[in-house]
Amino acid sequence: MAFVTQVEFLRSTADKVRSLRLAAGWTQDDFAARARIAPATYRLFERTGRIALDRLYRIAAVLGRVGELSALFQPAPYTSLEELAQPPQRQRGRRRTAGREAP
Repeated sequence: MAFVTQVEFLRSTADKVRSLRLAAGWTQDDFAARARIAPATYRLFERTGRIALDRLYRIAAVLGRVGELSALFQPAPYTSLEELAQPPQRQRGRRRTAGREAP
């Protein structure tokens, strides 16, 4: 897999969204209204790729692509039986303090 810089990733994402918007026949202002974001914010996104995550979620929702956004950080699949057989690592949790009982 080739290394992609942050700027390349952001621009590529914005270009994909723009293509989907144009395929649907929406103007930038129409799309921004559907996504409930300011038109200037949307125009900046298409130009730079930069946008807050909550607004990116709204964009994905308008395009019917929330499932793809949700799949971004899924756990990696197992690559071997040995990896599958390893016990899970302990999750961080609250420590119990001396003299206090857990609720």
